[in-house]
Amino acid sequence: MPDDDDTFAGMPETFDSEFAAENEPPFVDEFAAMPGDIMPPSDEFAAMPGDEYYDPMPEVNYPYEEENLDVNESASMNDTAKMDSVNGTQDAIVESSKSSGATDDFLPTKVEADANKGSAVLPPVPQVTGCRTQGQIAVTYSEGPSDATASIVRQLNHADARANFFVNASWLYTQQYAMVVQNTYHAGHLIGMTYRVQDDDSSKLTDDELRNDIIKKASIIEALIGVAPKYARLHYTEPEDTRTENMLKDLGFVLVGYNLDSQDYQHKAVDEVYKKAFRTYKDTYDAKGSFISVQYDMPGSIKQSTVPQMINTISDEGYTMVRLDGCLNDPKPYKKTASSKEYVSDNFSFNTSGYHQGQKAVPQSVIEEAKKYDNEGTTNNDTTNTQKNTGSHTTASSIAALVGMLISLVIAMLQ
Repeated sequence: MPDDDDTFAGMPETFDSEFAAENEPPFVDEFAAMPGDIMPPSDEFAAMPGDEYYDPMPEVNYPYEEENLDVNESASMNDTAKMDSVNGTQDAIVESSKSSGATDDFLPTKVEADANKGSAVLPPVPQVTGCRTQGQIAVTYSEGPSDATASIVRQLNHADARANFFVNASWLYTQQYAMVVQNTYHAGHLIGMTYRVQDDDSSKLTDDELRNDIIKKASIIEALIGVAPKYARLHYTEPEDTRTENMLKDLGFVLVGYNLDSQDYQHKAVDEVYKKAFRTYKDTYDAKGSFISVQYDMPGSIKQSTVPQMINTISDEGYTMVRLDGCLNDPKPYKKTASSKEYVSDNFSFNTSGYHQGQKAVPQSVIEEAKKYDNEGTTNNDTTNTQKNTGSHTTASSIAALVGMLISLVIAMLQ
């Protein structure tokens, strides 16, 4: 942040949960001025031209219906390294759903998995990988917040869409990111937690140390948004850290996986990956199915045009964007506190008046403007790299010439 920016005047240099709870920054409705925003400095684009021409899709409140649907049969679209053996929901969700009249056949498939090598004592914890209603998709972002988060959220807001952000509390000691998370929550998006063990090795911690670290990280998020995350995702490790998975479950967290990998970390076109997954499922099973997708909240994995193109692909293929609580028909998507096992709702939760699902089509003019910015950014980067390389060659040539002159001078003196 620039020195003359007084946004955080009077705030401590390191994160203090008690200070944060007592001095919650004001809610900012517009994301255009959010710290960390990487949107281009164009007033026309910041205002999202064409907003007034949005053709809104009607908001749908899907009733809970008992249908014999297997919405997670698409194993070919799962991430084979992580998800083949853990499709399903955790026991708490299964039991709560049964008590509300749901049938086992309707729930996402639950598979008992054997322990991985190196985890002989504890088996992997089953993870949520699909919604209860066909035609829904819960878009999730992991490993944030980052300098890209504000831009992602603003574009979602312009399309009146909601997503799910699994934030890494380690980044929240940076105050600008803490504010981004608060604004994201107040805009109606669901906040979960990405938990990462120090050095990616839980064997270095005792049970008490691991338990306390998980609670500490969840408490940081709780201090920012007033409730603690319930849905959690463990940072990927190899081999799978089943000990930490079970610790998270024992503390009341619900582990969330995915059955649609956006492959944005490989710089794939996210909208094309989504389209292929949707059509493959429909062609194979003659049904829409449901999806929980994963994307990574980092500048290097997202372009300016990624979010609007993704939204339009979801709409064009007939799917509805939902929060995870809507995906799972869960009216209590948070924990009361980081250390408790009591689940609570908030003003945006499923079955409240503040809950929202669905999305609006993004005007093509906005997407073209975003593509133009992407291309200009690439060109500018290429030019900068060329200038750097040219400068390096010029410097090397100059040094070589100087050395040559010195050698000539020495030879002349010796003669």
